[in-house]
Amino acid sequence: MATVQVGAKGRVPIPQPLRRRLHMRPGTTMHVRVLGDALELRAEPEPMGPVAWAAWAAHDAGDAIPLAEVETRFGLKRRKPAVRRAAWLRRRMRSA
Repeated sequence: MATVQVGAKGRVPIPQPLRRRLHMRPGTTMHVRVLGDALELRAEPEPMGPVAWAAWAAHDAGDAIPLAEVETRFGLKRRKPAVRRAAWLRRRMRSA
């Protein structure tokens, strides 16, 4: 368990190892609720694009296929390059 102090503006820092473990980055939307005498923080899941949904459905059906094949099979296009770069950065942070 990590110990942190509440700042003058009411901000509570989340230690870097925990942020990495939970794949949090600046701008991540967090849901906060009170549980007895504790706070619970939950990150809002990021929306998936149509290619990711098709890949997820194919995986659930037992058909693990590369994203490029999902695009051609279902006639879909990936998200904007900036979104792909953000996904690449998240993967890179996880492996660090």
